[in-house]
Amino acid sequence: MTGDVSSSLMNKLVAGDLVHGMPKLKFSDNKVYDACVRGKKMRSSFKLEKGVSTTRPLELLHMDLCGPVRVQSRGGKKYILAIQLKVNYKIASIRSDHGIEFENAQIEGICTDHEIHHNFSTPRTPQKNEVVERKNRTLVDIARTMLTDSRLAMNF
Repeated sequence: MTGDVSSSLMNKLVAGDLVHGMPKLKFSDNKVYDACVRGKKMRSSFKLEKGVSTTRPLELLHMDLCGPVRVQSRGGKKYILAIQLKVNYKIASIRSDHGIEFENAQIEGICTDHEIHHNFSTPRTPQKNEVVERKNRTLVDIARTMLTDSRLAMNF
């Protein structure tokens, strides 16, 4: 599979029925799927940082909105916000860009109330918020690939 998600992970998603409506398929290792190739329209390169800058889960949470996407969701939304939380860990710090969705009194109040340090990447440089930018690109690529393979109408 040429996508960012391995065949074994896709098989786990299918086996565990973790994606609503996902067809019961078996994905083979090292196979190049046509939908994966067609689903990846562009690639942006990011220079990887060496080493891990955190020592535990949720020590640093990278945040950004993904969008606007070309085709809105069935609920009319054009943006995606993905956050993963794990039990028994407290968010210590968040990093986001200077977008108004994160640089406002409501977010700052939440951070103050929960003792979360909020730092910002350099304005107008998505490469500086690379962790979340890569994750957003991965999510969009996966969604596009699944839609392409399903042969559903574009409004899905």
